[in-house]
Amino acid sequence: MQTVKEIVKHYWKREQIEQPWTQPVLSANGTIGGDSFACSALNTDTRTAPYMAFDSNKTNNFTAGWLSKAANNYFEWYSPKALNISKLDIQYMTSNSSAVGYLTSWTIQASNDGETFVDILSGTDGNFGLTTINIQHSGYYKYWKLLPLTWSDEWYCIVNMDITATQLTETITPGTAENYDFYTSEYIYKAVPTVIRHYWKREQTEQPWTQPVLTADGTIGDDSFAVLASAFKSGNETYKAFDNNTSTMWCPVNASNPASHYIIIYNPNALNVSNISVTNRQDTTNPTAVSAGIIYASNNNEEWIEISNFIGNTTAKATWNIDLSLNENYYKYYKFYISSGQYGSSSCGVAEIKLTATQLAETIIPGTADDYDYYTDETIYKGVNI
Repeated sequence: MQTVKEIVKHYWKREQIEQPWTQPVLSANGTIGGDSFACSALNTDTRTAPYMAFDSNKTNNFTAGWLSKAANNYFEWYSPKALNISKLDIQYMTSNSSAVGYLTSWTIQASNDGETFVDILSGTDGNFGLTTINIQHSGYYKYWKLLPLTWSDEWYCIVNMDITATQLTETITPGTAENYDFYTSEYIYKAVPTVIRHYWKREQTEQPWTQPVLTADGTIGDDSFAVLASAFKSGNETYKAFDNNTSTMWCPVNASNPASHYIIIYNPNALNVSNISVTNRQDTTNPTAVSAGIIYASNNNEEWIEISNFIGNTTAKATWNIDLSLNENYYKYYKFYISSGQYGSSSCGVAEIKLTATQLAETIIPGTADDYDYYTDETIYKGVNI
């Protein structure tokens, strides 16, 4: 098989995106500079550990700050993704116990290499219980230190520390040949394109048809069953003769001669109608029925042929049939035309019109090069990525 080799370059950009950060719960100090959140401290009471400030257990605590070891004393925490810290909530002991107090002055420092630290904020506030430190700055750092300067007793004790922060996370997004940080190459072997021709035949198949129930007239000539009358009395619209409800009806006129009025019945798939069932209006015993008429058929709504003359049943509330069993053809349009009808103090009305029919539906089946209605071409590339 003949093939061609292509080299495709994909261009990429690195982006740092600000995202919410959730403080992990620690069960050990971890490793500063490692792959996960960690903490450490100098001058720690051997009975406590730095992680106890982050273990979500307020019965444990981190205690440090022995007065004789104040030089270079600090409490440090680390995140592998740089943080922008906006607030520290520090929970000290609620009262003095065993010479343990709280910080009375401090400096917060930050770094991105763990060696060179910059001062972020200094303060002198602190007390037993909860102390909140609001930090106003715009930088992102991986290493953070709380550098105690003075404290209220021999030791200071942090029961719990909650950090409010956002983090910077690197994401890789598609770039362009003019704007990218790096690219990857993909080698592709492609077969010479092959065109396959598919042959198709259209077939009209006879299928069962069920008359839809209408809630509106619809649009003649559109893609669904619809009806249209020459006229209708307000409240007795055309579709009400096709709503499967004999308590409603279509009335062409108000208590006057219904002759020459009609309903056009349309279906997008041509129908072979073998019978039309007509139900007279049900709300009166007055003679108000269609007494005679003509059924016409068409496939374009312009040229009509007569397929039946009928005599109606004028009995009040009757249901009667128009036999079209001799009709062998399929049409999209049928016209129910009134030649004469009974009327008087009440209008001539039709409660229901129901068609018994089969429909012609187009199906597409495979053809051959010698017997087809149309064809489609498919271009196929077969290749292997390496």
